Amino acid sequence: MLRQVPDPAAPASKLDRPSEEKTSEKLRHAFRRLTDADPAYWSYEAIKYNENPQAYFQYPAMMVPRMQGDVLEAIQSVYPNVSRTFDPFAGSGTVLVESLKRGIDSLATDINPMALLLCKVKAQPFRVADAEEAFKEVFRLAELDDRQEIEMHYEKRAKWFADTALAELSRFRRSILTIGDLEIRRLLWVAFAEAVRLSSNSRTSTYKLHIRDSEDITKRAVGVAERIRQSMNRVLRMYKENEAVLTASRQVEDGSFRASGKIVNHDMRRPLGSEKADAIISSPQYGDNHTTVTYGQHSFLPLHWIPFDDIDSTLDLALIANTHSIDSASVGGAKTGNAEKREKLRGRSDSLDTLLANPKLPPEARQRLVSFFYDLDICLQNALSVLRGGGPLALTLGNRCVCGIRIQTDTIVSELLTKSGCEFIDTLSRDIPTKRMAHRNKIAGTMLTETLLVMRGPD
Repeated sequence: MLRQVPDPAAPASKLDRPSEEKTSEKLRHAFRRLTDADPAYWSYEAIKYNENPQAYFQYPAMMVPRMQGDVLEAIQSVYPNVSRTFDPFAGSGTVLVESLKRGIDSLATDINPMALLLCKVKAQPFRVADAEEAFKEVFRLAELDDRQEIEMHYEKRAKWFADTALAELSRFRRSILTIGDLEIRRLLWVAFAEAVRLSSNSRTSTYKLHIRDSEDITKRAVGVAERIRQSMNRVLRMYKENEAVLTASRQVEDGSFRASGKIVNHDMRRPLGSEKADAIISSPQYGDNHTTVTYGQHSFLPLHWIPFDDIDSTLDLALIANTHSIDSASVGGAKTGNAEKREKLRGRSDSLDTLLANPKLPPEARQRLVSFFYDLDICLQNALSVLRGGGPLALTLGNRCVCGIRIQTDTIVSELLTKSGCEFIDTLSRDIPTKRMAHRNKIAGTMLTETLLVMRGPD
């Protein structure tokens, strides 16, 4: 029997909601009860970085799946009829998957092609037998392929790949293109993307593209084909394990989630249209991509090997014109019209006004902060237009350091949302001992904690 859920396009009045006068306190208690029992609950100290079962590709700064699952369950305890979540900064799809696992539909948006590919693969049905057969066929064809053509056309490819890597990756790319099934091909592209990342001359210890030393490059030129094969087999193994675990727990039936995920290539600085959701759960970037986590730069090399039409037909190849294109197109990436942006931000957040008036803040840093918070404010306002009246928001935020000044992003975002008609519910702090963040440099200091900001949207 099909699960009966409210129509996503239905007005808020058609959704059963708790009484308004009690909702805020119930929502606060739903999150606080976990820390009442264990003050360090949200830190998940027992979880190691490499234990993320969704990490088919090492996407930067992935959220902790268990944390987002707990967030969703806390929301469900107050809003039991939540039928659809919304993550406007979807990244690798953690919120998407945690929603689908609980039988809740999910809407996910992002502009990074790699994020869109990961989300689509994680939301589509599990087809283990077809996947195993396709991987075998790709490996077989790659081994038989003796052509010398290089399939990557980026003009600086020789900087980032040894000749042996270019040749072997080209053979695997040609082999993947022979697979006619788009869903299976997308899974293969994800596995291949991780192999590209590990086969490049860029250091894997950082999300930025940093060239390895020449001695290391020479050593890695040996055994490229086997490294690619092992990397892709690892993704297949994770895929099979996920299917088995989700099927055993009845979160997946006949290979499919009971709920559906919609993944949209969309810049949240523009309105999303008629889409509606009952809860916003997300983790916006902590600053512009150039000075925080370089999501686009990290995705750049794999994306040059993957046909964009296989990801999303609406994607523009200009996103990979250079190593900074995706990051420049992201929140805070454009620095034009800064004076006008500053005026529009004025009065939206007292904490932000105080920060931008700080004489210790260099002009360039002030410009970047204005651009980032201006864009983020617009994104949040557009996200609120998707949220049904009085729905909950749970945002994971980080307070980075800029030029020795700690940016109180959690407070600023709370004030921006309040200005847009939201109600503050609570903030909870969590340690992030396992999160890979940039250590001290002239732009950003070490970030050791995150904040979970809980709010209610406008009624």
